[in-house]
Amino acid sequence: MGFLPPAAWFQKSGHSSLVTGVYSGDHTWEDLRVAVGDFTDSIFVESRNGMRWRSHAEASLSNFLYARGIGHRRGERYPEAYAEQSGRAYGIYDLHVATTSGWLDVEVWGDRPNGHDEESYAQKRRAKEAFNAGNAAFLGIAHQDCYSDERLAAVLVPYIGSIAPFVFDKPTDRVIQSAHWSNTDELLDFCRKLAAQMPDGRFPTEGWLRKRGKWSDREGPVYNTASVYVKTWLGGVRNVRKLLGQEHLSTTLWDRAAALDAWQQFWQMHGLTPSQYRAAARDETKTIDPAALKEAGRLTHAIVKYAGGAEAANAELGIVIDPAYRWPRDRIVEELRQAVERWGASPHQVVYEHRTGKTVVDLEEFRRLGRLIDAASRSGGLAGFYAEVGYTPSMRPRRSRRRSGE
Repeated sequence: MGFLPPAAWFQKSGHSSLVTGVYSGDHTWEDLRVAVGDFTDSIFVESRNGMRWRSHAEASLSNFLYARGIGHRRGERYPEAYAEQSGRAYGIYDLHVATTSGWLDVEVWGDRPNGHDEESYAQKRRAKEAFNAGNAAFLGIAHQDCYSDERLAAVLVPYIGSIAPFVFDKPTDRVIQSAHWSNTDELLDFCRKLAAQMPDGRFPTEGWLRKRGKWSDREGPVYNTASVYVKTWLGGVRNVRKLLGQEHLSTTLWDRAAALDAWQQFWQMHGLTPSQYRAAARDETKTIDPAALKEAGRLTHAIVKYAGGAEAANAELGIVIDPAYRWPRDRIVEELRQAVERWGASPHQVVYEHRTGKTVVDLEEFRRLGRLIDAASRSGGLAGFYAEVGYTPSMRPRRSRRRSGE
């Protein structure tokens, strides 16, 4: 046939014994592809270190770890006890991460595998969570968190600390989030070809991609999906033009509406206003995305010029900033002590588990924890405050809990 067909082809063609032989030997179909040197028709995604993964989310997590020099490896089979407890033939962890305390067993939780069989996947997840309930070295990560350096940094800080990326293999690595490295090569190629189709040879604006404003009646398809990926993976049109060697070209025609819209989108994506993000960049303990920081600078200047400044923009958009944004140290200590006593976990853990659905926190409490994390980070980081209140963050996963508003 000229290539190695997928396992399903062998099963349907009367050669299921080969598939059984591969898996009964504690191997995967991907191991067979490696052995014969053929990845035609493979759905696996390669990360920067050459490993191949079952999903883009896993590859993104691998790239994040690789960029920070953190050792990790492909997931291994669950112990035999898992089959006995769950009734399933076997289970495989997604990957294992090296920490100062040993190897961390990681599962990347999706919504539905390949867009179908949602209930079956939910049952499998429940079985794995139940089996790992007593595993102090287990971590489940929501797949959407794997596509953001900021979110991964917050999730993994209790296990690997705060580490800025320092392993760069390509010129573009420094301006693209490491979590996006496996996705951006193909997207950049698309952007390059689209730019070549433009009369002036430059990559078009977001309005052109989405058919908005003066471009609402232009001919041709709408590139809404591409626009989203350009913003989330490549840092926006301005950054794409820089990557394509077109940074000298103007990218945004600012007016009041455009400035307010961009300000709100930044707030929704990062949980901080652009001015807050710039202030956070002065804290060496925080992980800051250089592309987002540059964008924050542009938006701060635009909002001053076109919308009367940050305070006026926040008021118009309904963005509420804590009036006691710069908390005194004694307030941070007291707030942290109360949070630890209330939840039995670090604020980072509570916020993360709320976002992934394991813990339910009412909106005001969620915002208060977010402000506490930010205030502590601005005052030297949470580690020092943990020592002051006598609390040591635990790696042990906790049972789901519900507070307020239930």
